[in-house]
Amino acid sequence: MKNQSKKLALSSAIAAAAIISLVAIVQSPKIFGAKSADSEKQEEETAQVELQEIVEGLPLSCAPSGIAKTEDDALLVTDTYSKKIWSVKDGEADRIAGAKSVEDIYGVPLGGYNDGAAKQSLWKEPWAIAPFMDGWAVSDPLNDV
Repeated sequence: MKNQSKKLALSSAIAAAAIISLVAIVQSPKIFGAKSADSEKQEEETAQVELQEIVEGLPLSCAPSGIAKTEDDALLVTDTYSKKIWSVKDGEADRIAGAKSVEDIYGVPLGGYNDGAAKQSLWKEPWAIAPFMDGWAVSDPLNDV
């Protein structure tokens, strides 16, 4: 149980770092323009609401690593804990890739390698996600991909 608590704490720390990065992504186009104090406050409140929706949409055990924005304003999030890819929009998370895998003695998914249909695919560590051709490419360093 002690190791599981440490792993969940580490997952929470990784999630917090990814969320901070996400705020930077959301805010980055806004940083360089001159704004009034009112518009800055409104933008900050909007970013906080967007961030809250994202956080509430993801599963509690999620350890986000890569984040990409789709054309319809959803966010694709790679999850190194559950070995899945999530689409988050309007406070709802939907699994778009990654199947359930065997778990270790602490209940942590081990992942694997299956280059199949999205929902049957297996990952060991889905790390980054980026647009590629007509879809998305996901790096998986523990599978040398």
